[in-house]
Amino acid sequence: MVSFPEISNLIIELLKKEKDNNTRLVYIGILGKAGQPIAKEELRNIILSDNLEEAQAAVLSLGESADIDAARQIVNMIDDPREEMRQAALVALRNKIGDNSVIFYKVTQRLDDVSPKVSFVAAIVLSGQI
Repeated sequence: MVSFPEISNLIIELLKKEKDNNTRLVYIGILGKAGQPIAKEELRNIILSDNLEEAQAAVLSLGESADIDAARQIVNMIDDPREEMRQAALVALRNKIGDNSVIFYKVTQRLDDVSPKVSFVAAIVLSGQI
């Protein structure tokens, strides 16, 4: 039987070889569901890449993790200079706000973002807390 770390390794290898963008996005989504340390590390690397679409997918995928370190990284992405990454971070945190005052505060700060799109996403995310 194949273990979860082995599956994560296999997906990472497939991701590295894959040229088709849509397939790469699927692999990135799978890594978030794996929950393995190696998968989370790969997602963190993708977030730092120059490929905006893949970085957004990695943030959303990492948001599926219950890992506190993943949540911290996503919270930090709320202040990313790229509008699209701030939006992705807000969406990734939508189910993590709960009673977490730090996340709640960081999300509420984006209500006053320079980008109306980011402010709109923050409002939608916070509406789930009502």
